[in-house]
Amino acid sequence: MKKILLSCFALLAMFNVALAQESKEFYKIGNRWAIGAGAGTEGVSVDLSTNFSKYISARFGVNIVPGININEDFEITGEFAGHRVNSMLEAEGSLERTTFDAKVDFYPFPNSSSFFISAGCSWGGKDIIKIKGHSDEAALLISEASALGGYNNQFGIDIDDIRIPVDENGDASGGVKVKNFRPYFGLGFGRAVPKKRVGVRVELGLQLHDTPEIYADNSNVDLTEQIKKNTDNDIVEIIDKLNIYPVFKLSLRGRIF
Repeated sequence: MKKILLSCFALLAMFNVALAQESKEFYKIGNRWAIGAGAGTEGVSVDLSTNFSKYISARFGVNIVPGININEDFEITGEFAGHRVNSMLEAEGSLERTTFDAKVDFYPFPNSSSFFISAGCSWGGKDIIKIKGHSDEAALLISEASALGGYNNQFGIDIDDIRIPVDENGDASGGVKVKNFRPYFGLGFGRAVPKKRVGVRVELGLQLHDTPEIYADNSNVDLTEQIKKNTDNDIVEIIDKLNIYPVFKLSLRGRIF
């Protein structure tokens, strides 16, 4: 009986040693890799992740917001031969955006929970909104006014207190942009490299992109500073509150080896 008990204890000890060794190998730097695919406020995302230890993992990914376009007709105004002239310009706004990120996840309770705290950065995709438009009528009026010497005020689209100028070809373009490099902080549940072959992960976070800047490609004027002079401007109130970009992401993780 004693021999049987000793044999069982020996087998159990060997099993525990094997599990410990397997766990150590699993969390060895670069020994396990996973691919994640998800969707959220950053768009559709794909990333590659690996372990540094059972407490730390790293991710490198790309996020794509598909081409969501909004078409709108805007009234444009200008001076022609001493007279104020109105015309129409068809403009298209786009939310299309591609960003890259590098993040490190910290698991404070690796043996009992998949809860993590994340820090890192995102870059690229500085244009949150891009606007472009064209008016053949405006191009003709500007050409005629220039030939007659009567064009003394550039045509432009007026949105609240913002004027996006129209160039001599009848084109207007601009938008809203943020910093190209943005720090990131977040938290959530789910391992970047799942212990099983497949895992699910949910993440909440914030990109710190500072106050957005409103710009026009055909103007040297800082439009953001220009409209801030009017403190009652609705757009000013909005952009002053948009110095962070909220991140929500749900992803499916697959361990590749």
